Amino acid sequence: MTPRARCATLLASAAAFAACGTPTAFEQLSAVAWTQTAAEREALCLQTFADALAQVKAAAAVADTSKPFAVVLDVDETALDNSPYQAANVLDGKGYDKVAWRSWVGEKRAAAVPGAPEFAAACAAMGVTPIFLTNRTTAEEDDTRANLRAAGFPLTEAFDCVLTKGDVDDQSDKTARRAHVTEHFTVLAWLGDDLGDFVRPADTVDGRLEQVRDNRARWGTTWFVLPNAMYGSWERALAARAGAPSPAAMQQALQR
Repeated sequence: MTPRARCATLLASAAAFAACGTPTAFEQLSAVAWTQTAAEREALCLQTFADALAQVKAAAAVADTSKPFAVVLDVDETALDNSPYQAANVLDGKGYDKVAWRSWVGEKRAAAVPGAPEFAAACAAMGVTPIFLTNRTTAEEDDTRANLRAAGFPLTEAFDCVLTKGDVDDQSDKTARRAHVTEHFTVLAWLGDDLGDFVRPADTVDGRLEQVRDNRARWGTTWFVLPNAMYGSWERALAARAGAPSPAAMQQALQR
């Protein structure tokens, strides 16, 4: 199905979702349609990877270290595009479901985020190892590796380059896995679509904004963020520790 056709199908379903009382799916509609059809989203991705590659080349030329170089990428919505899974949830009037997600991972058909495999390949050609740090589980690692290879990403055999939840610890917080990578590599760039790909994110909207501002010098030099309006830790911040965003919490966050 073409992006235009997918968008038409999603839009045609919107009224039905509103009528049958499935706000989670309905609220995802715009985010998924934007991800799948907006030229601006592709431009942002290409721009981010181009900027990151330029910084990696510059850093590799002057860095003085005994460790090999690496770049670290998140997988979902940074390397691989899972918007078809999100679109299926919208069309079915459902939210996130662990069984459905596992089935999607098993299909191994997520396309690459625009510019991501070219960035990884260019880094590898310079001797900079791409490392993929993901909150997919160890049970999903083989399928994830197969999907990454099929999407054109180089995977080194010299180091465990796909670090899943459970490889170093069983935490969703990536701090320990980031530390594991930096024990073995000098990381020239970190790329992700969520604040949690760079720091342990604060629980509140204001706290998260403060983390971004405190690290102002890193953005665009060693930290590079990809666009993802479909989901993320920002939703939990809106819910103020409730564990899931609610329509009321989102509405209260709006500013006129």
